[in-house]
Amino acid sequence: MHRATTRLGVIGAVAPFGLHFAEPFQVENGLEPSWSLRKLLDSDVTDSWLIEDCLPDYQPAVIAGASKSLKTTLATAMALSFASGVPFLGKFKVPERCRVIFCSAESGKSVTKKAIISMAQAMSIDLEDLAESGMLELSWWVPRASDVDIVDYFLSMVCGHEAKVVILDPTYKSLDDNSTSLILTGQQLDKINNAITRAGSTAVFVDHVKRSSNNAHNNKPLSLEDISGAGKAEFFRQWMLVGRREDFEASKPHKLWISIRGSAGYPHRFAQRFNKVRIRNRIGVYGCLEKIRRIDTDVVFASAHRSVGRLHPSR
Repeated sequence: MHRATTRLGVIGAVAPFGLHFAEPFQVENGLEPSWSLRKLLDSDVTDSWLIEDCLPDYQPAVIAGASKSLKTTLATAMALSFASGVPFLGKFKVPERCRVIFCSAESGKSVTKKAIISMAQAMSIDLEDLAESGMLELSWWVPRASDVDIVDYFLSMVCGHEAKVVILDPTYKSLDDNSTSLILTGQQLDKINNAITRAGSTAVFVDHVKRSSNNAHNNKPLSLEDISGAGKAEFFRQWMLVGRREDFEASKPHKLWISIRGSAGYPHRFAQRFNKVRIRNRIGVYGCLEKIRRIDTDVVFASAHRSVGRLHPSR
């Protein structure tokens, strides 16, 4: 009998004909022993919220939308909410502020800096205090699932920062070009998500929707099937889908549909408007938030998402 080791360490003793669980697996190895039904029934397992009624922990999430739907803006707002404890979108409470790593691999440092400054102003967050707290870490790359060394390095970075949440923008830079393979896409997403989970963190991916999406083209609320790439709809356990309510015009505020849903329930769909703000004579940096206006879900969504059923309006 010998010990089996992985890049993450010893996982237990191995018998000639398979695994022998002589020693307990450790959670940081990504595995743990099976549970008896008795243990499950006696356990106190409930949803633990990172953002109340919006984002439970340890379940892979996605923010997805078409071009010019402010996906990265929402990801920025989410990162600031986690790090500061300010309610997300002015509505969803953050029970406890936490450390977060925001991987912004598409926008660039200058654009990200402007977005953080304008969003913090709109959310009434003192950036100097936030910077001193060390709650928000920024990365300018995302790990590629096929590169084991990079994934390991990324895992050490998440552990070193003790991040509770990792936001990866954009998703496609973490994947090889296997967008039509459900199995390969799922495997690659799983590698990234497992590494983040082993570090005690929750992954939030930022992704695109299909160019062929009729909902996006017609300014209707998006569905999970609109996300680009095979296997993603099956992989993500919670999602925020962002669609435009009207065509993009640079001079106008952004009117959006935002649908929040997940395997734990909590359906929300609401209309949101993001206003442009002027920061130090720079125009085109986006901020929020207007009050989320109440909408009649029965009327607005009767034709768009019959399969979803009745959705709760925001309050």
